Amino acid sequence: MADKKVGYRIHDSEELIRLFSKSPYQGQAPEDARAIFLGIDANYSEEISGHPFFERIVEYHEDGVGFWKRHGRHHPFLLDNYPFKRNTGGVPYHRAFSAMKLTSEYAPYISFVELLAVPTIGTSSNQEKTFWKLFELNPDHAGWLDKVLNDGSKRVVFLSDKVIRRMRKIKKNRGVFSWIPEGDAHGLLCKLGNTEIHKVFHFSDGRVHKQLPEMKILIDSVCRDFS
Repeated sequence: MADKKVGYRIHDSEELIRLFSKSPYQGQAPEDARAIFLGIDANYSEEISGHPFFERIVEYHEDGVGFWKRHGRHHPFLLDNYPFKRNTGGVPYHRAFSAMKLTSEYAPYISFVELLAVPTIGTSSNQEKTFWKLFELNPDHAGWLDKVLNDGSKRVVFLSDKVIRRMRKIKKNRGVFSWIPEGDAHGLLCKLGNTEIHKVFHFSDGRVHKQLPEMKILIDSVCRDFS
Protein backbone atom coordinates (compact mmCIF):
# COMPACT_ATOMS: atom_id res chain seq x y z
CA MET A 1 0.00 0.00 0.00
CA ALA A 2 1.18 3.53 -0.69
CA ASP A 3 3.14 5.41 1.97
CA LYS A 4 0.72 7.72 3.79
CA LYS A 5 3.45 10.31 4.21
CA VAL A 6 3.01 11.31 0.57
CA GLY A 7 0.10 13.45 -0.55
CA TYR A 8 -1.13 10.99 -3.16
CA ARG A 9 -2.37 7.67 -1.80
CA ILE A 10 -5.22 5.25 -1.46
CA HIS A 11 -8.13 6.75 0.44
CA ASP A 12 -8.25 6.14 4.18
CA SER A 13 -11.92 5.06 4.18
CA GLU A 14 -12.36 1.30 4.41
CA GLU A 15 -15.98 1.71 3.33
CA LEU A 16 -15.01 3.58 0.17
CA ILE A 17 -12.38 0.95 -0.62
CA ARG A 18 -15.00 -1.77 -0.11
CA LEU A 19 -17.40 -0.04 -2.48
CA PHE A 20 -14.74 0.13 -5.18
CA SER A 21 -13.82 -3.50 -4.63
CA LYS A 22 -17.44 -4.44 -5.20
CA SER A 23 -18.00 -2.15 -8.20
CA PRO A 24 -14.81 -0.58 -9.64
CA TYR A 25 -16.67 2.05 -11.65
CA GLN A 26 -19.14 4.90 -11.24
CA GLY A 27 -22.54 5.27 -12.86
CA GLN A 28 -23.56 2.44 -15.16
CA ALA A 29 -21.49 -0.75 -15.27
CA PRO A 30 -19.06 -0.42 -18.20
CA GLU A 31 -20.33 -3.64 -19.78
CA ASP A 32 -23.80 -2.09 -20.11
CA ALA A 33 -22.75 1.47 -20.95
CA ARG A 34 -22.72 3.16 -24.32
CA ALA A 35 -20.43 6.04 -23.35
CA ILE A 36 -17.40 5.28 -21.18
CA PHE A 37 -15.19 7.97 -19.69
CA LEU A 38 -11.90 6.32 -18.79
CA GLY A 39 -9.74 8.10 -16.24
CA ILE A 40 -6.66 7.49 -14.11
CA ASP A 41 -8.27 7.34 -10.68
CA ALA A 42 -11.36 8.31 -8.69
CA ASN A 43 -10.25 11.11 -6.40
CA TYR A 44 -11.93 12.28 -3.19
CA SER A 45 -11.48 14.78 -0.40
CA GLU A 46 -9.49 13.35 2.48
CA GLU A 47 -12.17 14.40 4.97
CA ILE A 48 -15.20 13.11 3.11
CA SER A 49 -15.66 9.78 4.90
CA GLY A 50 -15.91 11.48 8.29
CA HIS A 51 -18.68 13.87 7.25
CA PRO A 52 -22.45 13.19 7.15
CA PHE A 53 -22.32 13.95 3.41
CA PHE A 54 -20.55 10.61 3.01
CA GLU A 55 -24.03 9.06 2.95
CA ARG A 56 -24.53 10.60 -0.50
CA ILE A 57 -21.20 9.12 -1.66
CA VAL A 58 -22.24 5.65 -0.50
CA GLU A 59 -25.66 6.07 -2.13
CA TYR A 60 -23.97 7.02 -5.41
CA HIS A 61 -21.56 4.09 -5.44
CA GLU A 62 -24.28 1.61 -4.59
CA ASP A 63 -26.51 2.81 -7.43
CA GLY A 64 -25.05 5.51 -9.68
CA VAL A 65 -27.84 5.28 -12.26
CA GLY A 66 -30.54 5.64 -9.63
CA PHE A 67 -28.65 8.48 -7.93
CA TRP A 68 -28.67 10.55 -11.13
CA LYS A 69 -32.38 9.95 -11.60
CA ARG A 70 -33.25 10.77 -7.97
CA HIS A 71 -31.11 13.88 -7.57
CA GLY A 72 -30.93 15.23 -11.13
CA ARG A 73 -27.13 15.39 -10.88
CA HIS A 74 -24.82 12.75 -12.28
CA HIS A 75 -22.44 12.91 -9.28
CA PRO A 76 -22.72 13.89 -5.59
CA PHE A 77 -19.89 16.41 -6.04
CA LEU A 78 -22.44 18.60 -7.85
CA LEU A 79 -25.09 18.64 -5.13
CA ASP A 80 -25.74 22.05 -3.59
CA ASN A 81 -24.83 20.79 -0.12
CA TYR A 82 -21.43 19.37 -1.12
CA PRO A 83 -19.40 20.57 1.89
CA PHE A 84 -15.81 20.58 0.65
CA LYS A 85 -13.63 22.61 -1.72
CA ARG A 86 -14.97 22.68 -5.25
CA ASN A 87 -11.63 23.20 -6.97
CA THR A 88 -10.05 19.86 -6.03
CA GLY A 89 -10.75 16.18 -5.32
CA GLY A 90 -12.42 15.34 -8.62
CA VAL A 91 -14.96 18.19 -8.44
CA PRO A 92 -13.60 20.21 -11.44
CA TYR A 93 -13.76 17.06 -13.57
CA HIS A 94 -17.44 16.47 -12.90
CA ARG A 95 -18.35 20.16 -13.14
CA ALA A 96 -16.87 20.24 -16.65
CA PHE A 97 -18.70 17.05 -17.60
CA SER A 98 -21.98 18.60 -16.43
CA ALA A 99 -21.48 21.43 -18.94
CA MET A 100 -22.69 19.00 -21.63
CA LYS A 101 -26.07 19.31 -19.88
CA LEU A 102 -26.91 15.62 -20.15
CA THR A 103 -30.21 14.87 -18.45
CA SER A 104 -30.94 11.89 -16.23
CA GLU A 105 -32.28 10.12 -19.34
CA TYR A 106 -28.63 9.39 -20.09
CA ALA A 107 -28.03 7.76 -16.70
CA PRO A 108 -28.37 4.13 -17.93
CA TYR A 109 -25.78 4.72 -20.64
CA ILE A 110 -22.93 6.63 -18.97
CA SER A 111 -20.04 4.99 -17.10
CA PHE A 112 -16.98 6.44 -15.41
CA VAL A 113 -14.19 3.93 -14.89
CA GLU A 114 -10.54 4.34 -14.00
CA LEU A 115 -7.23 2.57 -14.49
CA LEU A 116 -6.97 2.22 -10.70
CA ALA A 117 -9.50 0.05 -8.90
CA VAL A 118 -9.11 1.95 -5.62
CA PRO A 119 -10.25 5.44 -4.52
CA THR A 120 -7.48 7.99 -3.97
CA ILE A 121 -6.55 11.18 -2.15
CA GLY A 122 -4.37 13.89 -3.66
CA THR A 123 -3.14 14.31 -7.21
CA SER A 124 -1.40 11.71 -9.34
CA SER A 125 0.70 14.35 -11.11
CA ASN A 126 4.40 13.71 -10.50
CA GLN A 127 3.48 10.67 -8.39
CA GLU A 128 3.97 7.95 -10.97
CA LYS A 129 5.72 5.53 -8.60
CA THR A 130 2.78 5.72 -6.21
CA PHE A 131 0.34 5.24 -9.09
CA TRP A 132 2.02 1.96 -10.05
CA LYS A 133 2.03 0.76 -6.43
CA LEU A 134 -1.71 1.37 -6.33
CA PHE A 135 -2.13 -0.30 -9.71
CA GLU A 136 -0.46 -3.44 -8.37
CA LEU A 137 -3.09 -3.73 -5.63
CA ASN A 138 -5.42 -5.09 -8.34
CA PRO A 139 -3.58 -5.57 -11.66
CA ASP A 140 -6.37 -7.83 -12.97
CA HIS A 141 -8.57 -4.75 -13.15
CA ALA A 142 -6.77 -3.73 -16.36
CA GLY A 143 -7.47 -7.11 -17.94
CA TRP A 144 -11.16 -6.85 -17.07
CA LEU A 145 -11.31 -3.36 -18.50
CA ASP A 146 -9.50 -4.43 -21.67
CA LYS A 147 -12.03 -7.24 -22.14
CA VAL A 148 -14.94 -4.81 -21.78
CA LEU A 149 -13.51 -2.37 -24.31
CA ASN A 150 -12.82 -5.21 -26.75
CA ASP A 151 -16.30 -6.75 -26.72
CA GLY A 152 -17.26 -4.85 -29.89
CA SER A 153 -20.43 -3.26 -28.51
CA LYS A 154 -21.91 -0.09 -29.93
CA ARG A 155 -20.35 2.55 -27.70
CA VAL A 156 -17.97 5.48 -27.56
CA VAL A 157 -14.99 5.68 -25.19
CA PHE A 158 -13.19 8.89 -24.23
CA LEU A 159 -9.54 8.96 -23.12
CA SER A 160 -7.21 11.81 -22.20
CA ASP A 161 -3.53 12.02 -23.07
CA LYS A 162 -2.39 11.08 -19.55
CA VAL A 163 -4.65 8.03 -19.55
CA ILE A 164 -3.31 6.94 -22.93
CA ARG A 165 0.30 7.24 -21.75
CA ARG A 166 -0.45 5.04 -18.72
CA MET A 167 -2.27 2.53 -20.92
CA ARG A 168 0.76 2.29 -23.20
CA LYS A 169 2.92 1.38 -20.21
CA ILE A 170 0.37 -1.19 -19.09
CA LYS A 171 0.39 -2.55 -22.64
CA LYS A 172 4.17 -2.90 -22.51
CA ASN A 173 4.31 -4.42 -19.03
CA ARG A 174 1.10 -6.46 -18.94
CA GLY A 175 0.24 -7.25 -22.54
CA VAL A 176 -3.26 -5.72 -22.29
CA PHE A 177 -4.61 -2.74 -24.25
CA SER A 178 -2.72 -4.09 -27.26
CA TRP A 179 -4.97 -1.99 -29.48
CA ILE A 180 -3.93 1.39 -28.04
CA PRO A 181 -2.22 3.27 -30.89
CA GLU A 182 0.68 5.66 -30.93
CA GLY A 183 0.26 9.27 -31.99
CA ASP A 184 -0.76 12.53 -30.34
CA ALA A 185 -3.68 13.80 -32.41
CA HIS A 186 -7.07 14.31 -30.80
CA GLY A 187 -10.15 12.69 -32.25
CA LEU A 188 -10.87 9.12 -33.29
CA LEU A 189 -7.96 6.89 -32.27
CA CYS A 190 -9.29 3.52 -33.38
CA LYS A 191 -12.32 1.27 -33.66
CA LEU A 192 -12.84 -2.01 -31.82
CA GLY A 193 -15.79 -3.56 -33.61
CA ASN A 194 -18.60 -1.07 -33.06
CA THR A 195 -16.72 0.69 -30.26
CA GLU A 196 -15.07 4.01 -31.12
CA ILE A 197 -12.10 5.17 -29.02
CA HIS A 198 -11.62 8.96 -28.95
CA LYS A 199 -8.84 11.08 -27.48
CA VAL A 200 -10.03 14.27 -25.76
CA PHE A 201 -8.71 16.75 -23.25
CA HIS A 202 -9.10 15.84 -19.59
CA PHE A 203 -12.22 17.31 -18.01
CA SER A 204 -10.07 19.35 -15.62
CA ASP A 205 -8.39 20.99 -18.65
CA GLY A 206 -10.19 24.16 -19.71
CA ARG A 207 -9.61 23.31 -23.37
CA VAL A 208 -12.08 20.43 -23.10
CA HIS A 209 -14.97 22.90 -23.24
CA LYS A 210 -14.35 23.41 -26.96
CA GLN A 211 -14.71 19.66 -27.45
CA LEU A 212 -17.92 19.24 -25.46
CA PRO A 213 -20.35 19.86 -28.36
CA GLU A 214 -18.71 17.16 -30.48
CA MET A 215 -18.59 14.80 -27.51
CA LYS A 216 -22.30 15.34 -26.96
CA ILE A 217 -22.95 14.48 -30.62
CA LEU A 218 -20.94 11.27 -30.27
CA ILE A 219 -22.81 10.30 -27.11
CA ASP A 220 -26.16 10.96 -28.78
CA SER A 221 -25.12 8.83 -31.75
CA VAL A 222 -24.97 5.74 -29.51
CA CYS A 223 -27.83 6.68 -27.17
CA ARG A 224 -30.67 7.45 -29.58
CA ASP A 225 -33.01 4.72 -28.44
CA PHE A 226 -33.87 5.97 -24.97
CA SER A 227 -36.34 3.65 -23.30
